[in-house]
Amino acid sequence: MTVKTSIAMVSILRDGLANGQGVKYKRLADAAEKGIAEGVIESGCKLPPHRLLADSLGVTIGTISRAYGELERVGLVIARVGDGTYVRQRGMERPRDSGFRNVSDEPRAFFDMSRNQPIPRQEALFLSRSLQALSLDPEALQHLSGYTVDVGLPRFRAAGAHWLRHKEFVPNAEQIV
Repeated sequence: MTVKTSIAMVSILRDGLANGQGVKYKRLADAAEKGIAEGVIESGCKLPPHRLLADSLGVTIGTISRAYGELERVGLVIARVGDGTYVRQRGMERPRDSGFRNVSDEPRAFFDMSRNQPIPRQEALFLSRSLQALSLDPEALQHLSGYTVDVGLPRFRAAGAHWLRHKEFVPNAEQIV
């Protein structure tokens, strides 16, 4: 990396750090991505070492590592252990992942069930009603917030005994731990 490119990169990243949005490593990655897209940071260019860049920007080495990792994840750079991190040649980038989406951001006709999140409908209303009812029952609140005995709550032990029952095998709740 030439001195001119190194100075340009530090300048780009410093600006991204000051004016970007989100966590530091993401701001740095976004600024570097913009510099790569605009051609200021050229293909094949070796990026500055983590420690040097961290010192120049006043951030931790971990922040630089995460920023470089993000650039590698989206396919803009390639890291070689012991050799450094290089900007990929144009046309060699991997297809970008669109990232995570919340189910509630999806159109109503389609729900992505790949994440464990309830389908948005009336769960907020149900939760509100449940919490209101719970707030009026101090005994239930005490029961929920207190420690449970090591062997388990009697009603759960009884349910377990009932569930395990089969033909002649009829366990007592006291036998269930």
